[in-house]
Amino acid sequence: MRQCSRLLRFATLVLGVGSVVWAFYVTVPQVMRAFEHGPAGMQMLVVSLVLYLASHVVRMARLWLLIGGGRLRELLRLYWYTTAVSLAMPFKTGELIRILEIGWSTKGPRFGLVVVWVERAFDAALLSLAAIGLAYSSQDARPLLLPLIGVLLLFVALSLIFLWVVPENLPRINLHIMRLYSGRRAVRLMRSIAYMKTFAEDARRILRGRMATFAILTLLIWTFELFAIASVMAPDFPAITGFTELLTKLVPGLSQVESSAGMKLWTMTALSQTLLVLVFGLVALFPYIRQRLNGRGFTGNRDDNAGCLR
Repeated sequence: MRQCSRLLRFATLVLGVGSVVWAFYVTVPQVMRAFEHGPAGMQMLVVSLVLYLASHVVRMARLWLLIGGGRLRELLRLYWYTTAVSLAMPFKTGELIRILEIGWSTKGPRFGLVVVWVERAFDAALLSLAAIGLAYSSQDARPLLLPLIGVLLLFVALSLIFLWVVPENLPRINLHIMRLYSGRRAVRLMRSIAYMKTFAEDARRILRGRMATFAILTLLIWTFELFAIASVMAPDFPAITGFTELLTKLVPGLSQVESSAGMKLWTMTALSQTLLVLVFGLVALFPYIRQRLNGRGFTGNRDDNAGCLR
């Protein structure tokens, strides 16, 4: 069992590192082609990148609170490596590696799942409100936004049910299992129930007394991200032109333009944002690899009242 765990950790590390290096190798030529003739609207690009970086700084603060504190150096390595992996791997499969890496750096994979679940629940709640407002103000966007709103609200509702409704009914479910089943099947089912109970308790312990803090941090995260998007995309999406109008007052000369290479500025911005995350991920890569290879078992402090990162 221990050997399987070590093999899984090594395979996960190899897959994550390989994905980041490959994504960097693919992205750099695209960015160089986009900038080879010199981009127009450099002011807008810089503003968007600064806002995007600010959103990641706030995300780091939220992660620091979720895992219970710890050393800044360890947090930077963990955050930028896992963020780069999540960005590099297709179809959000990097989120699985992110869950495992956060778990192995703190209290275990279950705790990593709790942290990522809480992050996504707050993101989904805020994005659903933003999407509802956008759908209300822009009739043309409704066919695209309504399915997204439905998925986001479903995830939020399931999270609330799982964290607050299900735990209250677990004793009844346990009693029902004991009446209907016996032997190994009953043991497996009751272990699953115990896992669900511990998962919900961990999440509720993280959120206790800090719901408003996480809500404010999530609002700041997506305010920065929406400003970053609006600064280059608002002319194509009139519903968010208010963001760009404000930015235009703050930074003169912002407008939707194309580079001399014929590439839209928002495409160049997306490539630049991707490269920014990958560069930070590569900077954190080697210290993080050394930390992981030298680690024994879970590196986090298991005291719930202490910081989780070493």
